[in-house]
Amino acid sequence: IRERMFATIEGYYGESLDGILALRRRFGADYVVVEEETLQRPGGYRLTGMQPFDDVVAGLRRVVDRPALLHLPDRCMTWSDGPTKVYELACVTRLGGV
Repeated sequence: IRERMFATIEGYYGESLDGILALRRRFGADYVVVEEETLQRPGGYRLTGMQPFDDVVAGLRRVVDRPALLHLPDRCMTWSDGPTKVYELACVTRLGGV
């Protein structure tokens, strides 16, 4: 579980879609839930008391201005409700991540 959690955080807050698409290859993830407000607000999602994961989030937030998940193709979106969106990773893979 730790390995998957680290990979999820790195994919979610990273600047490249390779990290999130790796979740599909390595762990069989089919979808990703994107909370746009969380990714856009300063500080993002706080994992207070969740060491060592909160340090990973904080480190990525310091160096990545706009996570790659904010640039997923609209045509890969399968559901949305305001700022919460669900994307199919197979579609993102087929489209080359752009």
